[in-house]
Order: sequence, then C-alpha cells, then structure tokens
Amino acid sequence: MLSLEVKSSRLLILVLMFFLISIGCYYACLSSMYPDPQAAGQDQLFHAVKGPGLEDVYEVVEVIDGDTVRVKKNGWEESVRLIGIDTPEVASPYEKEECFGPEASQNTKQLLEGKEVKLVSDPAVPDKDKYGRLLRYVFLPDRQGSINAQLISQGFALYYPYQPFEYMDDFALLEKQAREGEKGLWGSACNYNK
Repeated sequence: MLSLEVKSSRLLILVLMFFLISIGCYYACLSSMYPDPQAAGQDQLFHAVKGPGLEDVYEVVEVIDGDTVRVKKNGWEESVRLIGIDTPEVASPYEKEECFGPEASQNTKQLLEGKEVKLVSDPAVPDKDKYGRLLRYVFLPDRQGSINAQLISQGFALYYPYQPFEYMDDFALLEKQAREGEKGLWGSACNYNK
C-alpha cells in the first residue's frame, strides 16, 4: 500500500498536469480566435477584434459624439460608450470644442446613425461606466472589425486605457500606426502628435 505522502505527491502532479494542459488549450483557442496583430497588415489590423458571441442587434438612434451613441431595441433606449477609445470633444454646455471633435463626431454619425449594430461586452470591463452608459465594442453586422478599432486606425479616436480591457495592446498598436501615418487627428492641424 502506498503511503499518504506518495499519494499526495501523485495527486499534486495530476493537478499540475491538468492545470498546464488547460492553460495550453486556453491560449491555443485564443490564438485561433484572435490572430497576432503584429502579423496582420496595417490596414487589416482593426479586424483583430472579431466579436465572438455577438449580442442582440440594436438600432443606433443618435450619435452623441465620436465615442458615445444611443441605441434602441423594442422601444427601450440606452447610451453606449465605446470601450477603449476617446474622441476629441464637440462643443456642448459641459465641454469646449477640441480640435478634430466635429470631424470625429461626424465620422461616427456617418458610420452608425440609423444603422443596426451588434454590441459586445468585455469580460475585463464593468457593464456600465459611472454615468450609467453601457461599455461595449460596437460592430456593424456586415463587418468583421469593431468600430472602436476602426476609429483609432483611421485617426478619428485616441486609444484610451482608462481601465484595463482585452484589446489594449491591439488598440495601442493601431494608435501608433495612425500617429506615424499622421492620419486624422494626428495630422499637423491639431498638434496631438506633440
């Protein structure tokens, strides 16, 4: 009969093997779902956020500014703040207009207003922000990449790591590429590059 010490050692080895196999499977699944953004082409990088498990479809009834929209489903409306981005402010009673704010807002309006979108939460981010807005990645049903990533890659939004989120590295790389290409708000007119 085996001693208690030997049984404990064998059990510990089995548990560690299970743990290591589980970790390996987890990363193998992630790498197949989210290809390495470094290996992707620059204009394809925003496709890194593919949106598995897309939630219900909503209608965008209003674009409040470049990074906030109002959506409607079954007569119910909700404000949505796009995760991981920040666009320059537009003039309002609360904010002074910032350089490229109207352009960023207009671009988001052209992309989303009156359209159906899919919203995806991020497991690393709370459901709502301190203002009660849903925090989501926004997808058009006919596109793979998130609008969040597209706005950064085209220079309409800044990467905004206000809290950790799943695609921080991807968004940081998109901003770096937009800045180096002097796209949108990174152009000489706004001096964001300084």
